[in-house]
Amino acid sequence: MDYLSRLLNNLADKRKINGVNFSPNLNLTHILFADDILIFVEDRDDYVSNLKMILHLFESASGLNINLSKSTIFPINVPTDPAKSIADSWGISKGHLPTSYLGMPLGGKPSSSNFWDNVLQKIQKKLSSWKYSQLSKGGRITLINSTLESLPIYQIWKVNDGEDISFWLDNWNGNAPLSLVVPRLFALSTNKKGSVKDFWNPSSNDWHLHINRPLRDHEKNLWHNIKASLPTPLPNRGLPKPLWKLNSNNIFDTASVKKILSEAPVSPANFHPNLYKTLWKVEFPKKCKFFIWTLIHGCINTADRLQKRLPNWALSPNWCYMCNKSQEDINHLFIHCPYSQQLWSKAKALLKWNRTPTDVQSLVQNICSLNIRNQKGLITFNTSAILLWKIWLERNNRIFKQQGKDSQDLWEDILAQTGLFSCPFIRFLWISLLSFGESWHNNHHAFEYSARVGIEWWEVDIGWYVILFLQAIGLATDVKQPSQAHKQRLSMDKPNEGCQE
Repeated sequence: MDYLSRLLNNLADKRKINGVNFSPNLNLTHILFADDILIFVEDRDDYVSNLKMILHLFESASGLNINLSKSTIFPINVPTDPAKSIADSWGISKGHLPTSYLGMPLGGKPSSSNFWDNVLQKIQKKLSSWKYSQLSKGGRITLINSTLESLPIYQIWKVNDGEDISFWLDNWNGNAPLSLVVPRLFALSTNKKGSVKDFWNPSSNDWHLHINRPLRDHEKNLWHNIKASLPTPLPNRGLPKPLWKLNSNNIFDTASVKKILSEAPVSPANFHPNLYKTLWKVEFPKKCKFFIWTLIHGCINTADRLQKRLPNWALSPNWCYMCNKSQEDINHLFIHCPYSQQLWSKAKALLKWNRTPTDVQSLVQNICSLNIRNQKGLITFNTSAILLWKIWLERNNRIFKQQGKDSQDLWEDILAQTGLFSCPFIRFLWISLLSFGESWHNNHHAFEYSARVGIEWWEVDIGWYVILFLQAIGLATDVKQPSQAHKQRLSMDKPNEGCQE
């Protein structure tokens, strides 16, 4: 590439080619990107011919050849005749937008279903149908994001004179190329590569189909339906150009964007401006994030929803498996159920949170309004989200596995996971240590914090030392020693070997 760069510089110095003037003192002929090169040449026949000569010279010197059979020229804002002349002189084909380059779509309308065919094909190639069905919710989010992350958006096209658009082969009508929509008419056409301009008759202000025989009755009806959906070309308006549909003058401005956003109806998906920003950026598992997202939209399959969707299958009463006292719906399960209220009482006491939400959506709105860059905000968000997630898992375990935990055991799991998901942030490491200390053993149900008693100091629970250290530096407060009765019970329960009273 260095040799080719010197050849191009030599041609530019001798005025044999001319690049692009980005400023009075900067004439750019080429840019190197590792093994790739981007060449800028003024649109003149002699410059294009000199460039072709230089590339042939580079091929002879380096042994690297351009595969003309795989090369295509895509004219953008270039009339048809000059583009065709360049393609013929180089011996390459002339293409049309939209197309695909290195797997990326170029041109087209995102509002058209055909625009996403390339995306669907990528997903189908990456995973067969049975593999996709086995993906977790987080895995599906990752797959979709990886496929969509580089796609262009907001492409809206306006057909002017139609000289640069193929009538049959380009997707200019919004759904698919007309050759695919009406293949019968395409087969009858005598001008299969003609442009939109070629098929439009300005004198009659109507379309001229260019077919090899008169249309039959059913073909006339088909053409009449298609013709009614075609946009009318605008002669003498130049090439197609982008169009902003939110303004009557078709010109983009930020005021129109602000207006349409302010007029958007309030829905669970946008009731808080920081909702998705907080939810998707916080550091905990994607399956938990997806669960909160479905909770926002009210798509959790609680018993009342299953009764409505599958009345013949869900014959049993929609009873809450957590309390066995009330019917199960989303607000009862996560907020009003006595089991859930015990957990929320513990969380409010620990976090010193005085808010009392009455429904799930207001609860999620409250926690998503928290500043997760703040120590307390992050821990409050994690605790609340994990609490909701754990309630759902506990409910499913009771239904499908006939296994359940009491509220204290589940609260300990919530504390441990809150610390685990907060620990990537160094300044929040203390909550991870505290949770680790509380959850190390199962002998701390009778009091707030725990330690083994009646054994040598080197056998003491390591979690207790963590708690004492946190108390010493002021990060843990109200640390309580085990009661005397509990000490006696532990002493009676544990074996005598290696222990001292």
